[in-house]
Amino acid sequence: MELTNKWGMILCFAVALVSNQFMSFIEYVKTYPAVMTDLVLLSFLGTVGQIFIYYTISNFSPLVLSIITTTRKFFTVLFSILIYNHSINSLQWVSIALVFAGVFMEMVGGKKKHGSDPKVQKKAGTPQDIQQSMLKSKSTVKTSQTQSQITQRK
Repeated sequence: MELTNKWGMILCFAVALVSNQFMSFIEYVKTYPAVMTDLVLLSFLGTVGQIFIYYTISNFSPLVLSIITTTRKFFTVLFSILIYNHSINSLQWVSIALVFAGVFMEMVGGKKKHGSDPKVQKKAGTPQDIQQSMLKSKSTVKTSQTQSQITQRK
């Protein structure tokens, strides 16, 4: 993900130079220096958002991330409709209901699928479980090495 951000920055910088927008940006910042506060805040909040995305993927799953993202966008649209009094026709309300139903079914279906699959091994929860698992794997390796040494002597 770090490389994606770096390449995105390089690409945007190159396009800004080629399209002569970079110098316009510099002039704008010189004219309105207060915009730097907004740009720094935007960068900081974007970084914090990416940290939450990485955390969610690494500690939960991409499914959980997609549910969180879709739910957040859904409520943003819904609150925008209610707060700014946008006019919504019946087909649009049906679409909103379908999105909510889809997210709900994904949450319920995702939990059942992951919890009921006997092929999915559970992670060892405690450090003692992890240590015992490592000791078992070491003894299995030693046993197989000893058996191969006996076979080679014969």
